[in-house]
Formats: sequence, C-alpha cells, structure tokens
Amino acid sequence: MPTDPFSSDSTASRQKNCDSCVRVKRRCDRRSPICSRCAAKHLRCNYGKTKRLSRAVGQHQRTEQSSSTDEPPLISSDFTSFAHELTLNYDFLGDLPLHDLPTAPTTAGNVDSDPVMVVNGTNDIPIDPQITTAHSNDLVVQQQDPAFTSDHRPVEMVKVPVDDECVEAYRSMTSFCHNIQSWHAYDPKKPLNYLIARYKALVNDIATHNATPFLHQHLYRDNTPPCILTCFMTAVLYANRTKTNMSMVMQALHERALDFVSTEVSCGVATPIRRLARTQTLFIYQIIRLLDGDVILRSRSEKDTSLLEIWLDDLCEIRDNLDDATELSVFLLRKAPDWDQWVFAESLRRTIVLGYSFITLYRVMKDMKAAEDPGAWAYIHRWTLSRHLWEAASSSHFERMWNERPRFVISNYSFASFLEKGRGEDVDSFAEILLNSYLGVDQTADFVSVKDT
Repeated sequence: MPTDPFSSDSTASRQKNCDSCVRVKRRCDRRSPICSRCAAKHLRCNYGKTKRLSRAVGQHQRTEQSSSTDEPPLISSDFTSFAHELTLNYDFLGDLPLHDLPTAPTTAGNVDSDPVMVVNGTNDIPIDPQITTAHSNDLVVQQQDPAFTSDHRPVEMVKVPVDDECVEAYRSMTSFCHNIQSWHAYDPKKPLNYLIARYKALVNDIATHNATPFLHQHLYRDNTPPCILTCFMTAVLYANRTKTNMSMVMQALHERALDFVSTEVSCGVATPIRRLARTQTLFIYQIIRLLDGDVILRSRSEKDTSLLEIWLDDLCEIRDNLDDATELSVFLLRKAPDWDQWVFAESLRRTIVLGYSFITLYRVMKDMKAAEDPGAWAYIHRWTLSRHLWEAASSSHFERMWNERPRFVISNYSFASFLEKGRGEDVDSFAEILLNSYLGVDQTADFVSVKDT
C-alpha cells in the first residue's frame, strides 16, 4: 500500500515535497504557500502535516518580493483543483456541443431539471448539519471540521456537472467572454467597463456599509474575525486615500496583505466561519491590488490568486449547495431556516460565485485563451436570488419576506427562467453584477428599472 503522506510515522515527518507532487512522483520546488506545479495546475498544495506550514512562512514572505518573471503561470490548460480529475478539450464558453460536457447524474434525486426554482411561502434548504446554529461566533465545527477527516485529509465532495441550462447560459455570454478588448474598459456600454467599476466599488461598500453583495451586513455582527477587522480598516484607508497620504496607504495595504497571507497559511484546520472570513478578506485584497493600476503591486500579488482559488475550492467542500432544490417535493417540506444560519450559508455561496467570477474575468483580461478553460464553471454553484431576503433588517423581517415574497435558486449564470418569472424589484446588488455579464449593460438596466405598478 502507498504511504499515507498525512500519517504520523517517521517517513511522513521527513517529507519535504508537497503531497500532490509526491503522489504523481514529480519534482517539487517547495515554494510556499504553493509550489510552482500546484500553482500552474491550480491544485491543493499541502506540505505533509499542517504544522509544517509555519516553517514555510518566511520563505513565502521572501518570494513575495521576487520578480514576477519567477512566478508560475496563472493560465493553464488544466482544470482548477475543483475539477482537476477531468480533461475537457473544448471551448467551454463558445459553441459547445452538449455531449462534450461532464455527465451529470441521471437519478431522480440528483437531476436539476430547472436551475431556477421559484418559491413563494415555502422553505429554504437547511444549513450543513456539521455547523451549529445561533450566531456567527457559535458557528463552529461539531466534532471535526466537515471538510477534513481525522488525519487532515481533504474529503472528496460530490461535484455536480453543469446541465443544459448552464451551458446555454454560457453560450449566450460568448460575445462578451470571447471578445474582450482593452478599450472596452473605457466604454460605459460594455460589460467589462461596468464589471471593473463594480468590483472596485466593493472596496467602498465594505468601507462605508460594512458589507458587500457577498458579505452580509449581519454576518459578523456578534463576533468579527480579526482578518475582517483589518480588511475593513484597510478598505477605509484605501477608499479615503489622497495625493498626500497615498504612499503611506499603499505601504499599509502591502504590509497588511503580506502579514495576512503569512498568518493564514501557517494556521491549522480552521472553523467554517474563519475559512469564509479569510477568503472574503483575500478577495477584497486581490480586488485592490489587481485593479489599482500599480504594475508593481499587481505583479507581486498575482500569485495569491491561486491561493484565493484554493480557498474558494475549500469553501465548496463545506457549503450547502441547495441540492434539495432539485427535488421539489422535498424542497417544499423544509422549514424556514434561522436567519443567522441563512445569512452565513448565502454569504458563503455568493462568495464562491463572485470569487470565481472575478478570477475568471481577470484571467480572460490577461489572455483570451483562458476562456477555453471552464475551471470551476464545469460544475454547478447555486445561490439565492431575492433582494427582499438579502436586505431584510431583522429576523422577523426576514421571516415575513420569506412568506410573502418569491425567491429564486440560480445555478451559476442561468437566468433564463428567472427573466421569464422574476421582476426587477427581485434583483439585488449581487444578481445585478452577474446579470450585466449575462444580459449586457443596457438590457440589465432596462430589466431592473421595471417595477411593479
């Protein structure tokens, strides 16, 4: 039997190469937190036991200062770690034949016949049973972290391939995804112009409202993780930068981001709430550093995109992906969730979708060939579309909106059914970002502007 790289014997303790390179017997350059091979192929990079990460922090800090020419390429023909077992050679966002897709399960319990589920006065899907109820500070793992076994090996979670509705949605976005030009960033009629401006505005959102379209205002109301507090302070500084304080603000941003990454990669297994918080924090830092326009800042920050992707993959292992929405009879029988539970679960789902969207957009802006790699988009990521639920100000308000207003379960960018059944007043700020990619700027504005009379 092959040696378990996570076992406690002396052989494992002497392991120097990462587990991924050891398994396939490839040379490992031992870079931290991610070796070059794992970064290029977007694989999970673990160096034996978790405690070994602490010894890699110093090396990672030194590599942050290295030239971008030494960095592993961000674009690869391979899938991300979310889909690395598949090898699909096709233009996923182009004219994609259906028979080339990963095959979805055909059992009645797994078929998603309609990626948009409209519900009025019914119940949501329960939160992952591994996560306890109550407030954010009580969101801890019962017995063990749901994404790890007792010997710290990642659990292979079920990944549902995209269905025909998702593929049709991707096809409808071909004109945008396969025709991104540099001047589109300056044309207010182009989705690229809107998306860049909207991603940048997320920094102002967290600085002024303590929230973003993927980070609910009440998510950390009882117990705010330190990384979120630091991210908030950094966002406030950045949003209020001037010519006079610019140098100090950028230095603070650089050092806080470095310290944050170094601290997190040296940590052991974290609770779900901390894993969500660190991913949201890195997401905000990447938006600032990659879209600021500073060439040095951007080139030295690009390597952390692979880390963000790994953390997003990690969130996929602990989320409630609304799988029961595929069984209407089961879906309708579910009781309404606790408001705090729903806020956590929906924030996690939205962080995954928007995080993957940002990474994909950035890579396509760098290289159009990146659109040929579906990566995480080969699989279904569900989220809830409901402005009334997302903007509910209290538990009672949430419950009332739950019973009185429709809500929609969306798979990836599959908006076709929603556009037939939904209304502009249902669209929240998160859905509006994705709709601009799917429909276009003018069409989205027209749809959202139509209110019930």
